[in-house]
Amino acid sequence: MNKIIRKRLSAIIPAAGFSSRMKDFKPLLPFGDKTIVEQVIDLFKANRIKDIIVVTGYNQAKLDPVVRKAGALPVFNPDFESGMLSSIQKGLRNIRPENAGFFLLPVDIPAIRPSTIEALIQKWDEAEDRILIPCFGDIPGHPPLIPARFKSDILSLSNGSSLRDLLLSQTGRTMPVKVYDRGVLMDADDKTGYEVILQKFLSLHVPDKEECLAIINDILPDNDAIRIHLADVSFTALKIANALSDKIDPDHVIAAGLLHDIKRMEKHYAEAGAKVLDDLGFYENTQLIQAGIEASAGKSIKEILSR
Repeated sequence: MNKIIRKRLSAIIPAAGFSSRMKDFKPLLPFGDKTIVEQVIDLFKANRIKDIIVVTGYNQAKLDPVVRKAGALPVFNPDFESGMLSSIQKGLRNIRPENAGFFLLPVDIPAIRPSTIEALIQKWDEAEDRILIPCFGDIPGHPPLIPARFKSDILSLSNGSSLRDLLLSQTGRTMPVKVYDRGVLMDADDKTGYEVILQKFLSLHVPDKEECLAIINDILPDNDAIRIHLADVSFTALKIANALSDKIDPDHVIAAGLLHDIKRMEKHYAEAGAKVLDDLGFYENTQLIQAGIEASAGKSIKEILSR
């Protein structure tokens, strides 16, 4: 991949709001072994993006040192009470002027895989004049990757407008990018949302059932026989796993069953299926493909699941 392109991208993370519906300060809530804001910063650092702006407002004094320690630049928005647009504009005024584009990700959308950012960057190499929007299924999500030439349009938006209005007006200049990552649609808006998205984050290394089905629908759109086989294997494997131990991760088992034969029509289907998972960022799951093949060959399910 073109490393020069990577260095020319910025990331803006609005984190200035009151978190009123959460009734707790979202950026500093625990999220895995770090806070939410640290995990969002790490998401971009994992893709070697160095120009990361976190726009602060409410609780600035508490947030700024955490942001700096995580390797990003905190920028205070004195008008944060007027809404997110002012924070976006504040962030835009502080990104490196020579950079060609920027990601925009509110701090309360933290359960996104680094491979999703990677997919957007790869597409950027092909179409860096377009606004790239990650989509799970047909639903657009975050973060968009926006060319710097839209900077003046965004800065000229007035109070009462939103970035969404601008994006909708640029239909000929936007490009959906299909991703198998439900995290692009999930935010920690309130306590319930936080608990759901935390569980999602803790299992990012495994595609969930909806993500598996999205992969299957795209790779095997018309092969009902294999699709039925995958569903049957998944159901059976989960029953056996539950009978063997309550410590086995059911998401792992479901993913193994649903994805183990997705490249069955190819000659070296185990290797091809593992490559699909590698390319999508599910690096730990290539073993699931092999486990499914071994199970089909008659190996002990208990032996495979106890690894």
